[in-house]
Amino acid sequence: MKKVKSRYVIDEKGKKLSVILSLLEYSKLLETIEELEDSLELEKAEREAIGFTDYMKFREELKTQGLL
Repeated sequence: MKKVKSRYVIDEKGKKLSVILSLLEYSKLLETIEELEDSLELEKAEREAIGFTDYMKFREELKTQGLL
């Protein structure tokens, strides 16, 4: 990951209150968070999966039920 120069908003005593990000940095940060969330969801689904249905079999079942 690219190193970002940290910029802060501080109060009169020098306490950091906020972080300043460019729109590009902010967008990249959101994208990274979304990718991590997706990865965690996939891992959870794999752990909790009881079994999988073949895609073609699944399509046939949907057709039989009139859903496809």
